[in-house]
Amino acid sequence: MNLLGLSNNLIKNIFIHVMWIIKPQKAIDLAKKTNDVVAIGYLNEFFSKYVGYGKTNKQIVEINQKIDNNVKTNDKIANALIELRKIRLKLKNLSASKRDQIIKTTKSFGISRGIVRGKILNITSTKQLIPKSCIGIFPTSGVKFTTQFLKCVGIIFLNGGVTSHGAILSREYDIPAVVSPNVNIDNGKDVLINGSTGDIKVIDIDN
Repeated sequence: MNLLGLSNNLIKNIFIHVMWIIKPQKAIDLAKKTNDVVAIGYLNEFFSKYVGYGKTNKQIVEINQKIDNNVKTNDKIANALIELRKIRLKLKNLSASKRDQIIKTTKSFGISRGIVRGKILNITSTKQLIPKSCIGIFPTSGVKFTTQFLKCVGIIFLNGGVTSHGAILSREYDIPAVVSPNVNIDNGKDVLINGSTGDIKVIDIDN
């Protein structure tokens, strides 16, 4: 695992990362060779961050849409992400928690500051319509639901972290967001979320 960015040797670390950018196929080959879900998750995270480097928010959204739809372009990093996700999908023998890299906590925590109130919508499909003043509950903070993230006034992720794609996008667009692995709130409920503290409050309008 030292070759996957966990080494204490900074120079070696930088060299490896630069080589992945210049020749992303090396990272793809490494993923195929190790067949290690943690390693593949690390590579996916690395390329997911780099693919947006130097691009506007609009360009980031557009390129992630192409990645989601497996549309290859002249962007070698985006193409590498497509290949990495194909490799991950083949790991069907692994448990869902390992395959999706679900965080190891049951507590809620904030990932994009701000306080917002809205109606809950559990979003499970990329074709689901997002109404106004919606706080979306998403199963993942990955790129799959990118365009829908931006239509919500607030976001609750069931899986993710402060450096995940959804978290970065939420902060860029000033959308309050929290991660709460065990949250279970029905559609239409009036909810207040605090993206700084991770607090989620269901508002009982009858009282």
